[in-house]
Amino acid sequence: MNILDEAIKKGQSTLSEYESKKFLASYGIPITKERLAKTKEEAIHAAKEIGFPVVLKGCAPEITHKTELNVVELDLRDDISVADAYDR
Repeated sequence: MNILDEAIKKGQSTLSEYESKKFLASYGIPITKERLAKTKEEAIHAAKEIGFPVVLKGCAPEITHKTELNVVELDLRDDISVADAYDR
């Protein structure tokens, strides 16, 4: 099942940023390196895998304006800053 079919099945009217980028990548369109983390530990592991500095963003289909909702943390340079940003 593809990303659009999955979203429709869930009743979503929009894709999250993560889902949108996966959709674009499936057509060969270059995207930034990113990982979807569901826990603080996963966020720290992903940051190490990608390489610092990183950006942490909230992710959900209903979150379309991340900056306005204060769910974007920039220039995170180590495990502690990622953990603190995740907690916020």
